[in-house]
Formats: sequence, structure tokens, C-alpha cells
Amino acid sequence: MELDIRSLLVVGTIVSSIIGSLMFIIARAQKSHPYLNVVSLGFVAIALGALMMTLRGYVSDFASIIVGNTFIALWVLLIWHGVRVMYRRSSPWLWSLAGLVVFNALMAYYTYGVFDTQARIIISSVYLSLYATLAARELLLDKHKGIEHNFTASVLAVYSLLIMVRAIMTVGASIPADYMIIGPFHKYSVLLGIAVDVGLAIGFLWILQRKLERRLHDWAVALEDAHRITDQLRCKAEEAALHDPLTGAGNRRKYKMAASMEHERHVRYGRALSFAFLDVDHFKAINDQHGHDVGDKVLAKLVVCMSDIMRNMDMIYRWGGEEFVVLLPETDLPMAEAACQRIREAVQKNVCIDGKPVTVSIGVAQMQNGETLAALSKRADGYMYQAKQNGRNCISTG
Repeated sequence: MELDIRSLLVVGTIVSSIIGSLMFIIARAQKSHPYLNVVSLGFVAIALGALMMTLRGYVSDFASIIVGNTFIALWVLLIWHGVRVMYRRSSPWLWSLAGLVVFNALMAYYTYGVFDTQARIIISSVYLSLYATLAARELLLDKHKGIEHNFTASVLAVYSLLIMVRAIMTVGASIPADYMIIGPFHKYSVLLGIAVDVGLAIGFLWILQRKLERRLHDWAVALEDAHRITDQLRCKAEEAALHDPLTGAGNRRKYKMAASMEHERHVRYGRALSFAFLDVDHFKAINDQHGHDVGDKVLAKLVVCMSDIMRNMDMIYRWGGEEFVVLLPETDLPMAEAACQRIREAVQKNVCIDGKPVTVSIGVAQMQNGETLAALSKRADGYMYQAKQNGRNCISTG
């Protein structure tokens, strides 16, 4: 069946109008991708260009030839500009507009000066091929390009090649003045334009899809990082809320939580549980003679020294001032007394001020059946005061 060029132009007008409308709707929904606005205008331009050419013989030559070809030239110019916008590259609009003016001047000359359809086809083909090549080059310059960029660049490159072949074949050929009865090869060029429109629409939407996928991935990673940071901050906040900021030992709140759990194990399973009350000897004198900064360092070093020799299950808590509590799970009184003896000796050996050892007095008690935590701590506190009365730097148990 013989192809009718006017019918092909009508099809091209409809296809380009539909693509342009869809691209414009998508551009309105994806305002963070402004290149879609430019590309959609390009499809509208070629639809108007095809429409003007379709009306050849029904409207003036100015409308069907000059305006029609100008819209088609604008199509490829806007596609090139849209690609540059996508990569946030500025466009040399002055040169582009100058080129479009020269293009229109040549179209006008070969319409009103010398009516030459052959010359207009060659000029139009060269112009379209040039900007299609430039647009393909912009896509291929992207260092992070994917298959979607290569596909779109390939559509433009193939179009540029074939439209240049059209220009070459037109040179020296016999071209009728009436564009509507032009040869089969030029009819196929209209089909090529329709196919390129569809290919470019697929390519640009594919690029948009991949951009959105990457953005969603970035958001997912950012959200995961935010959750991780939030968890870390929450853990740090919880740790800060449960520890003494000066010494790093647990505070009374943490003691109550751990002691309640260990007391429950003692009651339910009959596990041994011991409690030690520790007080730094002559701590007020240390503060008075050396200053509170030195006193603070003594307390911090004391906790480090105790932590180094205690079991992982044993827990140290700052009770207040220079007083500390040691919770000893799974530990009867003789074992607790031996552990506290090691603590006392380690402190005396490793914690010093101006070469003079710092000493501690310790009261140790084992939980008895039916005894409350308050009663246990009170007994250990009483034994600690006994150690003070016995001359300090010793352990008292009961």
C-alpha cells in the first residue's frame, strides 16, 4: 500500500500531541525534574510543526513551511536543551537563537526568494541532525550513565545518522515542488520522526524512573541511617541516665533496676546474693587539702581500679559522695568478703595522692531469707561504719 505523507503527518501530530501532554502532566507531578517541562514543550513543538505541514495547500506557505519547519527545529533544540537542564548545564541560548534565526532566514529565502523544496529538506535535515547529535553527546558525557541514558542517546544518534543520510540523498535528486507528493524515502523520514518521538518518550521516562528509584534508595538509606543514629542516641541517653557522669559507675536508678532483678532471682531460685558498702577514708580531708578536682580524680580512678579486678557479673554503683555500692550476684558471704579484700588491697596499691595511698572501708552482708533490699543495704551500711570505727582501711561483715 502506498504511503500518504499527509496521513503520516496527521499520525505524527496525534502521537506527538499525546506524548507532549503526558510528559507535561508528569512534569507537573515531578517538579524536582524541570527537564521534563522542556522536553514536553519539544514534543508539543513537533506536534505543531507536523500540524502546520499537514495543512499544506490549505494555509499559506508561511504557516505551512516557515512556521512548520520552525516548530520542528524547536523540537530538536528543546530536546537538546532539556538534556542539558537534566544535567544542570547551562545552554548557550544566544548562539542557539542565532542559529534558529539563520535557519528561518534560509527557510524564508528558499520559499519566497527561490522556491526550492530540495534546499529546504537539506537545510532542515542538517539542522535536525546537528542538534540530535549534540543531545546524544550530552547524554553520553555523563560519567554515571546507565542503560537508560545509552538507549536515549542511541535513539538520537540513529535519528541523526538517518536524517543526514536523507540530506545526502536529497543532493542532486529530483524533488517535486509539492512536498505532499514527495518520494518514498522522504515519506519514511516522517515515519522515522514518529518512531523517534516514541523512542525519546520511552527514554526520558526510563531516565525519570531510574532517578526516582535512586532517590527512593537514597531515602531508604537515609531513613535507615536516621534509625541507626536514633538508636545510638537513645542507647547513649539511656546509658547516661543510668550512670554517674563523673566515675562511669551505675547510679541509684540503675542500682534499683539491677538489685530488684537479682533479688527476684534470690527469692525464686534461692541464689546467693551479697552486698558491699564502700566508703573512701578521709575523703573530706582529700578535698580540703588538694581540692575537689583531685577528689573527683580519686573517685574516677577508684572505679577503674575496682572494675579491673571484679567479675563481669559484679556491679558497681555510686551511692552518693564518696560512697559506693557493690552488688555481688551468685556470691555467698565468704566469697564476697574475699572479693572485697581484693578491692581494698588494689585500691590501696593503685590509688595514691602525692605518693600516699588512698584507702577504703567496706561493709559486706549476704542477703538472708525473707530479707528486703532495704534491710540488706542497711546492714551493709552498718558494717561499713563498724569498719570505720575499727580503724578504717578494713572490711567488716556480719
